Amino acid sequence: MPRAKKPVRKKYERSQVNLPKEKVIFERKSKPSLFLLGLYFFAGCVIGLFILSMFLLVRFNSDYSGRIYPGIKISGIDVGGQTKDDVEKYFQDKNRQFNNLTITFSHQDAIATSSSQELETGFNAKLLADQAYLLGRSGNLFSDLYLKATSWKTSVNLSVSLSANDSKLDKLLQSLAASLNYPAQDALFTFQNSRVVAFQESKNGRQFDKTTTKQIFYHRLNSLISKPSFSNQLTISVATVVLKPKITTEEANNYGIKELIGSGTSTFYHSIENRVFNITLAASRLNGTLLAPNDIFSFNKALGDVSSFTGYRQAYIIKNGRTILGDGGGVCQVSTTLFRASLNAGLPIIERWPHSYR
Repeated sequence: MPRAKKPVRKKYERSQVNLPKEKVIFERKSKPSLFLLGLYFFAGCVIGLFILSMFLLVRFNSDYSGRIYPGIKISGIDVGGQTKDDVEKYFQDKNRQFNNLTITFSHQDAIATSSSQELETGFNAKLLADQAYLLGRSGNLFSDLYLKATSWKTSVNLSVSLSANDSKLDKLLQSLAASLNYPAQDALFTFQNSRVVAFQESKNGRQFDKTTTKQIFYHRLNSLISKPSFSNQLTISVATVVLKPKITTEEANNYGIKELIGSGTSTFYHSIENRVFNITLAASRLNGTLLAPNDIFSFNKALGDVSSFTGYRQAYIIKNGRTILGDGGGVCQVSTTLFRASLNAGLPIIERWPHSYR
């Protein structure tokens, strides 16, 4: 039997050749930071809040479509939630309390009277309704949001005022101005031959102040709003402006004459023609007499002789206790009138002879 061969064992040796080694790297992913998580959360809240706000705003506008926003007041009266027609009717009803109001403009003896109905005095109901409704509806997003928030939180109050037909008011006041206005009067002073031949005292003028008068009227009218009841008579004192003359009495002369210090008046109605003539003649001969300081004025000396030779006519005089016709009848009235002026001016009277009749 043939002999079995021994198995041959081969040695395998690791090759000494350097083969490239494959390197595997495992990386660990990092977790998001808390800051980013917070940022994402905040952004989500903002977006959510914005969406919620827009939803509420749309709902709010829908609920008050055609109605005034809540919290809006007119002169303290809450009109929130009402329509424009509701507000307009309310103030139209309030206008009825002025229907019987009589309005009078006066200045001393000048008067102009009208009624509230003629001047169309009252609330402008339509304007007030429109103003209240348009609050928060300007079209400006931020402005409207602010007004809506303010009215809802603290309320918004619109002031109210009474008005009148301005053209009718001007026409009424113009009729009054015609009786109030007069121009200033410049002084006139002419001295010739030791006598003042022309004299005119300066006088202030007066002009109706329409602007101020209208301001007073509207102020007084609007003061009635807060009163639960008031009289049917409203009287307005008219305002005027003083007009100064260009030339005053003091500027018109260099004799120190500044102003009128006294005057005397008397009447001679129903006097006969000759008496009127004598009064006029005697007054003209005294008129224009200029006195220096501390001068003594004598009526008889200034007038001179009173007789037919000096131009006087016969009229009734008092002589020896009897009333008879005589030269210069009526001159005594001139002396009496001058005496009154002297007393009114405060001048000292050093000698006086009374009239025979008292």
